[in-house]
Amino acid sequence: MGLGGHRLILSLHQGTLCEGWTGIGAGDVRMIHQLCESRGVRISIGLTNTPWVLEFRLWNQDGNTIRFGSDPDI
Repeated sequence: MGLGGHRLILSLHQGTLCEGWTGIGAGDVRMIHQLCESRGVRISIGLTNTPWVLEFRLWNQDGNTIRFGSDPDI
């Protein structure tokens, strides 16, 4: 799902520790990661660079995963 150059990805995983996840594309994922860390947000996976995305993941209060990503570091 997307609007105005922004994408929101929703997923449902039944029978796993994570009931679902949401992916949010960001222009500067490093800045968002730093902001979350400074506010004490529970980050499940820190900044990770793959060939397809630079991302990090956090948990919300219901235990769902929220993934923030941007273009990978090449």
